Amino acid sequence: MYVKGEVAKPGRYPLTTNMYVEDLIRVGAASREVPTQWKADLTRYAEGDLPRTATESIPIELSAAMNGNASENIR
Repeated sequence: MYVKGEVAKPGRYPLTTNMYVEDLIRVGAASREVPTQWKADLTRYAEGDLPRTATESIPIELSAAMNGNASENIR
């Protein structure tokens, strides 16, 4: 998995089976605070597809995900 954008630690990280949006934020944000207005796009790719073709793009409200909102803090 890749974490990109305005984060303290962009890069490639291992993706675990039970990882949620909040976990991704914590990995990439590190010591940076997540401003309430931040939004993100969670993009999923089909496994094994070459070239990599996005199968789904989901807009996420990061502050809601960090506050445990189940509709934003998805797997």
